[in-house]
Amino acid sequence: QYCSRSVVTLESRLMGLDTKWSLLPAIGSAVLALAPGTSAEPAQPQCPASVVADRLDVLELMSRYSWALDSGVDRAMLAQVFSGDAVAEYVSADKESIFLNEQLRGLEAIYTWLHDNQLRPPGRPGHAVPHHFLSSPIAEVHGDVADLRFVLHGWPGNFVGAYAIKAVRTRDGWRISHLRLESMTESAMTSP
Repeated sequence: QYCSRSVVTLESRLMGLDTKWSLLPAIGSAVLALAPGTSAEPAQPQCPASVVADRLDVLELMSRYSWALDSGVDRAMLAQVFSGDAVAEYVSADKESIFLNEQLRGLEAIYTWLHDNQLRPPGRPGHAVPHHFLSSPIAEVHGDVADLRFVLHGWPGNFVGAYAIKAVRTRDGWRISHLRLESMTESAMTSP
């Protein structure tokens, strides 16, 4: 069941949230939506604080994923993002996209492929470390399982993709159990 987000709860939680800047406009827009003269009362029942906290935790999970990639593929951070038996799919959605057709099983396979093939870590001549800018986040939490969707805007070049993610609550916190990125377009993909 969907319930509205409590702006007051979000605002208080944002003060100490360790998240990537690319998510702040999307989350912050909910906080800023309360212009003078508007009501703080949601149209639907408020979410329990635990649901709001879970949503923020899974949103932060995607921020950590982006930071791990944009930091030259940080293996330790990826281990805090993926479950050990996670599946990651990186696929092309159309003919205009860069060609991707990878299905990876397990943290080691995901890390190795990202490090060696996809992300151009520092020290490789002629390549730039990528930057992942995430937008349009949707996080739906159902007990110990969460479904997330994001739009990816990547640099260098003009890479756009859509993430569909399933996260599970573990004894160590939320972890991605299945990640699918569909590349939607790419143009002028050049290295500086």
